[in-house]
Amino acid sequence: MAFGNLKFDTLTTSDSIVTNTEKSINTSYVLNGSAKVWQRHNASHTLASGSLNCSSVTDTATGIATITYTNALSAATQVVVAGSGNENDNVCAVENIAGAAHTTTTHKYTIGNASFSDADRAVNGSVVFGDLA
Repeated sequence: MAFGNLKFDTLTTSDSIVTNTEKSINTSYVLNGSAKVWQRHNASHTLASGSLNCSSVTDTATGIATITYTNALSAATQVVVAGSGNENDNVCAVENIAGAAHTTTTHKYTIGNASFSDADRAVNGSVVFGDLA
């Protein structure tokens, strides 16, 4: 049995679920421009429906979440964007995205309340940009 390479510049698919139209995307965008991890979790650190490349959220302490990836990134220098809030407020209070705690398979961040005290908040999420290993 021989193994070969499949090469293509554009990925085209029909979007039968949402718009029922054909859509195309340049494969370099998938490789270089899209999020490699995203997740949303609640105050008890349970993953909400829908996530990408996220295997778990660990409650390290009050207001501190550790996100573990399903597939590793190529380096621990990824860019993490995180936000937090409660269901009917407009406060976004993420105190610290702990750069020193980044690895190729995890990131950690501290969630705070409007008074900048560590707190478990109802709606939390993060997005990671970088390269997969």
